[in-house]
This record gives sequence, C-alpha cells and structure tokens, in this order.
Amino acid sequence: GDVGQLDLGISPEDRTKLINEVEVIFHGAATVRFDEPLKTAVEINVRGTREMCKLARACTKLKAMVHISTAYSNCIQQEIDEKFYESPLPGDKLIDLVETMDVKVINNITPGLLGDYPNTYAYTKASAEDVVQKYSKGLPVALFRPSIGAGVGLLHVLNCNPKALADLVPGDMVVNACIATAWKTAKEYPGNHEDAPPLDLPPPVYNYVSKIHEIQRSVRLRRAQHSGSVLLPVSPDSVQIFIHSLLFLPALGPRVHYRRDRPSYWEEAYAYRKIDKFSEVIGYFAMRQWKFHNKNTQSLYKELCEADKHNFDFDMAGIDWSDYFFSYVRGIRVYLLKDPVETVPAAIKKHYKLKLTHYFFCTVLSLIVLRVFWVLLKSMFSF
Repeated sequence: GDVGQLDLGISPEDRTKLINEVEVIFHGAATVRFDEPLKTAVEINVRGTREMCKLARACTKLKAMVHISTAYSNCIQQEIDEKFYESPLPGDKLIDLVETMDVKVINNITPGLLGDYPNTYAYTKASAEDVVQKYSKGLPVALFRPSIGAGVGLLHVLNCNPKALADLVPGDMVVNACIATAWKTAKEYPGNHEDAPPLDLPPPVYNYVSKIHEIQRSVRLRRAQHSGSVLLPVSPDSVQIFIHSLLFLPALGPRVHYRRDRPSYWEEAYAYRKIDKFSEVIGYFAMRQWKFHNKNTQSLYKELCEADKHNFDFDMAGIDWSDYFFSYVRGIRVYLLKDPVETVPAAIKKHYKLKLTHYFFCTVLSLIVLRVFWVLLKSMFSF
C-alpha cells in the first residue's frame, strides 16, 4: 500500500481482508519533513487520513482507531487544550486544491496558504485533524497528539533557548499511551455495546507532552560531553557565525587535505546546507514555549489497573530527567556516533577552553567599548 495514493494503494483483495478482520487501527503514517512540498504533504498527511477514515468506516469488526497527530499541529495557538481547533483550510478543500492545481502554482501560493504556520508539516497535520473530526462521526476514533521527537546526525549547532522548557517524550512511552488510548476508546464507545446504539460523539483528544511535568530548565551533561561540542549561543546572529565556522568551513577540508574516504567538497557542502536549513526550521520550536493541557491523558493513566500501569507505563511524572538525559546522550554517543566515553575528559577540557576564550574576548571587547566611550566623553567635556 501507499498512504499517498487513493484507497491507500491497497489491492481489492487486501482491502477485503482488512475490512473483514481488522479490529484496531493506529494511523501514524505521515511525512514528517518540515520542508516537504505542500502537494506531497497534503496527499500523505491529509488525503491519506481521509482514505484511512473511509477504510475504518468499512471495517466490520472495528473496535478503535487512534489517529496520531502532533502536539504542535496547532502551534499558532499559545495555549493548546485537548480539543479540536479550527483548521487553516478545511481538509476536503485543501485536497481538491492540490489535486486540481499545477505544482508550480501550488509552490508559489504555499507561503500565503501557510500564513502563521511555520511549515507544511504543522499545516497539513492541523488540516488532517479537521478530516478526522469530519469523517470519524459514528466511529470509535480518538486523536492522539505526542510531542516532537529528534534525531542525531551531522548537526553541531542549533539555535535554541535554554530558558524555555524542553518538551520531550520517550518513544516507548508514546507507544504505551497509544495502546491505552485504543483500549479506552474501545471501552467507552457506545457502538461497541449491544445495549447502546452508535452516537455521533466528538473524538476525544489526548495531548501527550512533558511540559506539564517540568523538565529541568538546563541539564548539564558534562559526563557525556562530546569532543566536538561548543557553547550554544541564543542570539540568532551569533548562531549564524557558529554555523559558518563549525559547519561550512569543515566542508572545505577535502580541498586542503585530500582523503579518499571522504565525500567530495560539493557533496559535503550540500549535506551541511541541508542541515543548516533543518536547524532554521526546527528553531521555530526550539525558541518558543507553549502551554499544554493534558487532563484527558492523566485521567487515562489513572484508569489503568496496577498491572497495566507496569506493562504500559506512560506516566511522565515518574521520569528522572537527569538520569534519562544522561542515558539518552550517552547511548547516542556510544552506540550511534561510535564515540567512546574515554574521550569525555578531553571534551570537558575543550569545553572549558572554549568557555574561557569566549569570556576573554567578551571582556576585551567590553574594555575596548568602555575605552572608546571614555575618550569620547573626555574630548567632549575636556576633562
């Protein structure tokens, strides 16, 4: 199958099998590229959701369907509750637009369509929620909004605000919360009870975020320090300087020191350009802070029996974020980046050298400014 195609690209034989046998649906298929062309994003995130809802309606044994959205689908709102918000453009209209208009025209009008939305991902996920609300009437459907995840790669510098609360959710706990959401949906939906007729109830919404249970504002991971790490400046201008010196200048390496196992200059420069673009996009979320409500999610956890709380734990309040971040970063550096912990002492020394260098130049610059200011005052008032 292909979620970007009509009827999900499923053959008639497979569709019949799904209709006759499926009881629970978790719809999480989506393109998560922030810079995805609008046409592609709509076909996958919006139209794909509509096609999934149509398939769910045809399933004769359906007990529950969980549509996995994102906590930032309504990022233009400063306060996000567990409810549906007005879509930037009704899903059906958005689908008709990309199906009938030329791709070049769509690309040209994309900025105007996005409005205050930072990217096509958030925009289409918001529109997909409108589709869920419209096409799920009479179905056992729930809307699940987990926070954003992050990965690792070549990124050395990220424009972020250390004073803003980070919103991170462990992937395994997201899965547990999804399973619990499906259980509760099947349990409470009137149509799943012989003595109760189906009702057109609005789908319940579950925000699964960590900001309710505050993460430490600044987690210093000195024991997991990477040898290539540097101080993270908040100023966008200083970030650009760091990006230039730490991303693009290293790409010149093949020019001055040839190595057969390294990619060509242009390939490496292109890779870093893509990383720079990604950092600009993710910066919208890294520099801002939202107020989330998650009473439904907290209530869901309280309804679980003790055995299920153990087997399907998703209680964010029980996480020790200091230990979590240490294990998280240590695991990334050792198992993904193949950077052994033996390099940590050298990394810490480098960190302090960079810190001292930073404050030294700040002090020198301040003294120069004060000296110039003093000379100007002296010449003006003839001290």
